[in-house]
Amino acid sequence: MPKGLKDRINRLEEFERQSKPVKIDYARLVGKKLWNKHWRNLDAVVTATQQSIKAADDIRHKVKQEIERRTSGHGLV
Repeated sequence: MPKGLKDRINRLEEFERQSKPVKIDYARLVGKKLWNKHWRNLDAVVTATQQSIKAADDIRHKVKQEIERRTSGHGLV
C-alpha cells in the first residue's frame, strides 16, 4: 500500500460517516445550455494549458541547446 494511503482512507471514511452526500444536477439547476457552455470552456482551458506546457517545454529545450552551444569549449554564455 502506498505511503499515506491508509491515512487518506481513514480520513475519507470519517468524512463519509459525518456527512451525507448531496447529489446536485447542475445541468437541470442552471440549464443545459449554460452547463454545456461551461464544459466547452473547460475543455478549451485544458487544451490551451496542454499547448502552453508543450510550448514551454520546447522553449526550455531550445534555450538549453543554445546555452550549451555558446558555452561549449569556452565556459562563457
